[in-house]
Amino acid sequence: MRNYVRTIVFVLLASLGLQDGEARVMKDFFIAMPDSLMPMLDANARKDLVDICMSGMSTALPNEWDGTSMMQKLTDTFLQLREDSEGLVTTRMALITHGRDTVICVVRTLSTPQPTSELQFFNSQWQEQNVEHFIKLPSLTEFLRDEEKLPEGILPVEFMQADLQTNERGGATLTFSTNTSSNVISFRWKGKKFLRVKE
Repeated sequence: MRNYVRTIVFVLLASLGLQDGEARVMKDFFIAMPDSLMPMLDANARKDLVDICMSGMSTALPNEWDGTSMMQKLTDTFLQLREDSEGLVTTRMALITHGRDTVICVVRTLSTPQPTSELQFFNSQWQEQNVEHFIKLPSLTEFLRDEEKLPEGILPVEFMQADLQTNERGGATLTFSTNTSSNVISFRWKGKKFLRVKE
């Protein structure tokens, strides 16, 4: 009898472990993110946005800032969201694998007065991580080609724009540009860090 009880307990614990170990996809992380990271949309609104998007319907929903937010793309590893009605704030998120852990890469771009991107990394519990652990950001001077001169009033690094994309194989790419140069600098995720793509 004792062995029978042990077997039942073991099976129950194993099944619970399997449930906990199920792979989470982008929609799960998006719904679970703290409201403080996206005050425009609380958890219920994010869940509604995901449900509507997955149903194939129009994804525009009212937000906390008396406007609307729209899910523009949602896959298992990538999300693109227009946070406000005018498209002034666009957020892209990608799930990337870092060893056995999942890292969430977030690029939020404000389109006024000049397009400006903020890059952040979070662990699977939405705790912010040090950007420098995952990428060495380019400086403004690296964008300028030999024939280009620095304009008066150099644009600070904070005015860099970033674009985040993923592919079907789970790879991720970050592309950076500025308003002062036609040059772009790209990085690809290599398992532990984003490494610069050689031109």
